[in-house]
Amino acid sequence: VASKTNWLARMSSVFAANAPSDNDLRTAPIISKLEIHNDNEGYVWIEVTVQTPANVKNAIDYFENHELGYNQAGYIGGIMLQYYKGWGGVVEIPDDLGIEYIGEYAFAHYNYAGVDFEGIAIRIPIGDRKEKGLYSTPITKIIVPEGVKIIQNCAFMNLEYLEEVVLPSTAKDIYVSAFENCTSLEKINLNTINKIENYAFKNCKSLSNVNRDGAKYGNDLSNVVTMGREAFKSTALTKVDLVRFRMTTTGTFAECTNLKEVTLYKENPLCVDMFTNSAIEKITIPHSYIPTNAFANSGSIKEVVFTNENVVIDEKAFINCNNLQTIRFADSCKSLTIGYNAFEN
Repeated sequence: VASKTNWLARMSSVFAANAPSDNDLRTAPIISKLEIHNDNEGYVWIEVTVQTPANVKNAIDYFENHELGYNQAGYIGGIMLQYYKGWGGVVEIPDDLGIEYIGEYAFAHYNYAGVDFEGIAIRIPIGDRKEKGLYSTPITKIIVPEGVKIIQNCAFMNLEYLEEVVLPSTAKDIYVSAFENCTSLEKINLNTINKIENYAFKNCKSLSNVNRDGAKYGNDLSNVVTMGREAFKSTALTKVDLVRFRMTTTGTFAECTNLKEVTLYKENPLCVDMFTNSAIEKITIPHSYIPTNAFANSGSIKEVVFTNENVVIDEKAFINCNNLQTIRFADSCKSLTIGYNAFEN
């Protein structure tokens, strides 16, 4: 590990290299603490505390520069963005690097430090674990450039202050937990996406079907064919139309407590726990089979219409739908099987 003296010298050289004027030097931060830490898991960092000058942004500038790590992603072909560190706020990924993939955890370890009244605490990683860092401003918006095809596992996971993501027309796949726990995320365009994998938007509690500036955000799933386990669990979606949806596993829209309107098609799959605890009031179901707990605990449902000639309602499919008043079957209905406690309570 480098000595404190060497790191202090390095910090001073950074100041000098980025101070184009005497005025900038007068507002440069003054180091009041410099400590080396080890978390006993192989990660070592330096904590620098500086006195806050009049121009706080200028102080942070000395420590932070935009940095993108990217390389040839040989196993899939093309350029992959590996990590980002630098300013928060609105982050626009450059469109001239040929990036095709946002890599695993590329933004997921971007942690917000904040600024207090006495100083600024900044973690500066040592070695090659560049994915970790403590930064002074949260990321609130990310603009992904044209050419990017895939958002890989956990790429933006846990960015709790992220409010908006702009995806390019080339984006097709969103992998496992890519945006999981982005609790402030309200706006993202999904109209070009074909596949959304497990937990991709789980716990994005602010993600709803809002229309702004003529564009659809959140509810435009018109090109999505595949959605994984709990892909949208615990989001704020209020309306979904699943026109091309063909494959899922379990709990796709579970715990979407604001979800009031769902348009289903005969070709759509239904799954276990698919719409549990929803706000649906009326649903038309063209399917022959309704799985276990598919609409369980959806206390707002008042009317269910089955249009298939042969209907099998599995156990607890509508359990605890305690406001259900009307159940209709097609006049042409030939067979009906109702499982154990399918409509209990």
